[in-house]
Amino acid sequence: MRAECGCYLGLRPHLATEPKFKGGFDNLIPLERRPAWVRLYAHASESQVFKFWSDQFAEGVAELIIEPFEALFKIALVQRSVLDREPVEWAKMQIANLIYELSRTLPFKLKEMCDAHQPRTDFSTENFGSYCAWMYWRAPRFIHMQPSGNTFYDPETAWEREDAEKTERLVLGLSSRMLDYPRFKLDSLAGESYVSLASTPPPANEPATPKVTSGSISALSNAAGAADLNLPPVEADQKRIPLTAKCTDLSNYFDQAPLTERQRECMSLRFEYELTLSDIAERLNLNRKTVDEHIAAAERKLRMAKIKDKGQAKRPLE
Repeated sequence: MRAECGCYLGLRPHLATEPKFKGGFDNLIPLERRPAWVRLYAHASESQVFKFWSDQFAEGVAELIIEPFEALFKIALVQRSVLDREPVEWAKMQIANLIYELSRTLPFKLKEMCDAHQPRTDFSTENFGSYCAWMYWRAPRFIHMQPSGNTFYDPETAWEREDAEKTERLVLGLSSRMLDYPRFKLDSLAGESYVSLASTPPPANEPATPKVTSGSISALSNAAGAADLNLPPVEADQKRIPLTAKCTDLSNYFDQAPLTERQRECMSLRFEYELTLSDIAERLNLNRKTVDEHIAAAERKLRMAKIKDKGQAKRPLE
């Protein structure tokens, strides 16, 4: 709706000061910004306005897939034993299906960004579906003029309409271009998830148990009101409070590589006890950079061990 309001009023800046647009929808432009909006869009071409807001819509969809992809990926990690594909691919497939469904509704959204769907009475029950889908809409030429398309911009013909065949081609092409944004974002999210899987162990099936870390206790007592509550500050010898039970047992995973004692200790606190880097540094009396270096070195060793094991598995039996 934000893209629809922005594009529709950007194409008609003289209406941007009205409280409603298209007769009944709330004007989403903040009241104090409407005069500036009129001045800005009064000097913009129709194709510039359409390109800007179609990109805004596409980028917004790309951002909206992040949260559901992460949620589906977590589900896939827990349920990987019953899935027919790897967790990353399963989560990616679900989001790809949602993006595909958008290809069915996006053409209508493009039409709404340009025009208002006017009521008509010359439709029978047989062609009511065509009316609802706005099949009689014809594309204004500015949607394929520069910078939105490759045609040179011509203000005299910008609002002239194309025929039905070209309208369909334009709408399908624009829809595909706009959905490239979330498709590329999905590929990026999947790639990041593969890197995460390759560098860290998969989570256990059991949910992590709530815990209180030494860092959080230190922050609460020293910074969040120790004076007000008359609590003594946490001293250095009090920071090493007993750890809670492991959230995940990764002993077998760590045994695959020749980790040093310190590397294994840092990896255990990070991935078995799920402490933050700051908490680990505080607990081991190290700086955060050193902890990060130990973990990075351990992850490299584990990756090399995994690659070595795969290479041995591919050798033919003698």
